[in-house]
Order: sequence, then structure tokens, then C-alpha cells
Amino acid sequence: MKNVVVCVLAGMVLAGFLSCSKKDAPAAASGPASLQGSVQPSGNTGLPVTGAKSSHKDSGTAPIKIAFIIYSWTDDQGQYIQQYGKYLSDNFNIELEYVSAENSAEETIDTVESLCSKGVDGIILANTKGFQSWAAICEENKVYYSIMLGQLDDADDRAFADTCKYFQGSLGNYDYSWVGEIYAKHTLDKGYKTILIAGASPGMQKQTDQMIAGYTEALDRAGLKYDTVRAAFNQLFTAISARLAGKTYDIVYCPISMMNFAVSNIYANNLVGKTKTMGHGTSEDLQDAMDAGVISMFSDNFTTDVGVNVAFIINAVEGNKYKDWPTDRFAFIAAPTFAIQNEDDYAVYTKYVRNYESNPFLCSADKVRSMILSYNGDTSFGAIKDYVETMSLDKLKDQ
Repeated sequence: MKNVVVCVLAGMVLAGFLSCSKKDAPAAASGPASLQGSVQPSGNTGLPVTGAKSSHKDSGTAPIKIAFIIYSWTDDQGQYIQQYGKYLSDNFNIELEYVSAENSAEETIDTVESLCSKGVDGIILANTKGFQSWAAICEENKVYYSIMLGQLDDADDRAFADTCKYFQGSLGNYDYSWVGEIYAKHTLDKGYKTILIAGASPGMQKQTDQMIAGYTEALDRAGLKYDTVRAAFNQLFTAISARLAGKTYDIVYCPISMMNFAVSNIYANNLVGKTKTMGHGTSEDLQDAMDAGVISMFSDNFTTDVGVNVAFIINAVEGNKYKDWPTDRFAFIAAPTFAIQNEDDYAVYTKYVRNYESNPFLCSADKVRSMILSYNGDTSFGAIKDYVETMSLDKLKDQ
């Protein structure tokens, strides 16, 4: 029986949300017109800075202090964010701090309280647990804050956020079970009988759990049996490879959100050619990817997420606001989606999206500058959203 491996890797930006790729996106590589204006590395070319601090290197003011809170800074994700953060600090009058906090309400609240006491200007968090408590601390201390690599999907939390002055959007509310349902339909249509479901350990990632639930519920209704393997992120692909060494499967369903290193792990664990598709996006995009035999379809949720959140915090500290900022605070910007179908695509991806050796970063300093109103007063929330969400490998190849 031919061994066909199907994996799903969902990526999120701006608060780590699930990406939604757009079909027939504009071909221009430079982004929307409002992000193409003349943006200088110094000097005030946009809106005036009305706050006490400025992100401009020649401002003569103290740096804008922004802290990041995620569960770990020692893994692939944390190290890459720090590498990108140093690059931003070299280009802006900002000072970035990286703090670890377990995904618990108590530790997050304590960490936020400590940072506010130290006098930071902004906090970007990857955990939403205890949101109302630590948001209240930020509000009391007049510290701007946003959410990265996570979701504010509790209705009460969302209602509370709408009353907050210093909250800079970055919230989303998604149920990803539909991704699993799409793959279940594909599994049933193809007549697959031997199925392996592989994913992060239960409870580690809500998106993964939702996608697997959507998939298994559909398989259960159809009376199909399946095997499962769940493991920590850094062990998952080795576990998949080991399982495939002992048994042949028609399909391996592997939803993972926000883990951009998955493709390199597919290569490292000899899973190339056994992977038919990893995917996320709209229903139509997913079906197209499966029909095309895509190896991987996922996003960059590191540099885009960090870059956009830093721009939002800087705008707030400098006293500026986009004219089209969503009135419902649903400041959702989806990560760009990249479909990798061959080694040439993989080479472009590792050069421009996840390059560990040198720049360019996907979200360059010039691009972040163009999102900051004191540099580019013509930009808008809509322009940033359009630019980020319509990135593609084809555009990167042409730049």
C-alpha cells in the first residue's frame, strides 16, 4: 500500500492567530501603496511624536522599553524572536526585554506586575490566562500591551478588553475544528483506511486540540479507526518517523500551529515524499493544496507577529493611532501563508522566511518603520493587514 503522509501546520500572526491565505493576491512584491512611501531611518517624516519618548534613533530621548513574555526563550521559537529583536533594537530607539512565564494565570499576573513596577512602556504577551487581572494591572500603571502567539477567545475577556484604554488590539476568536473537518472529508473521499493522528501533547495548544477534535469526530461518525501519537513539539517529528518505520499508513494527519521549524524537521527525519500536504487557510485553499500535493502550507508567525506588535506599541507610546483602527478592537492580522511543494520552494522559504545565518528578515526594519505613523503618516491598519496577509513565495522570489 502506498504510504501517503498528510500533515497540517497552522500558523498565526498577530496574537498567533490561524492564517488565512488569500487566493489571487496582487503580484506586487512591495506591498500596498501606503507602505511604499519614502521612509527614512531617522527624522520625522510622518505624524509628530506627541508622547514623551520616540522610536527615532536621533530623538535624544530615553529608549521605548518593551517586554516580551512567552513560556520559553531557549527553544527554536524563543531564540529566533530574540535574534529578530536584536535586529530591531539596532534599528530603533527601543529596548527589548525577554521574560519567561509558564502558561498559568498566576505566573503571568506576577510577571506583568513585576514588569510594570520596573517601568516598561509596553508588554507583549503570548499567554492569555488571567487576562482580566493582568490587563487591569497594565491599565493601572498606564502600560500598553498586546497579545502575541495566542488568542483572547473568552467572551468575558473580550468584553473586558473593549473597555481597556491601553490594550492594543491583537485579539482573535477562532474555532479551528473546521480544519480537521476538511481533512476528514479528504480522508473519506480518498477511501483511506489506515490513519495516524500525530500532534502536540494534549493541552499544549488549543488550536491543535480543536483541529484533531474536528478530524476525529468526523472519523468516528464514519466508523473509521485510527492510531494516535502525541508528543512535545521538539519530539513530535522523530516520533512520527519512528511510528512510520513500524507500520504503513494511508494518511498521517498532523496539525501543529505556530511551529515554523516543521519543514526542516520533515527533511531531517526523512519524511520528504511521505508528506502530501500540511495546510491551513480558507477551505478552498486547503482543498487546492491537497489536490496539488503540497508538502507544506503554513506561515511565518515570528517576525511578522513581533514586528507588527512592536509597531503597534510604538505608535501608542508616541501618541499616534491609525485612522482606520478597528472600532471593535478586533485587530486581527493573519500570518502570511507559504505553500512549499518542492526543494526550490524550500530554498526560498529558508532564505527569506526562516534564515538563521543572516538577514533579510521577512519583516525588515524598513517595513516595520513603514508601519509606524511617526515615520509614515500615510499608512493605515488596512494597508498593514493587506501587506502581511498577501505575502507569498512568488513575491519573495521576485524581490
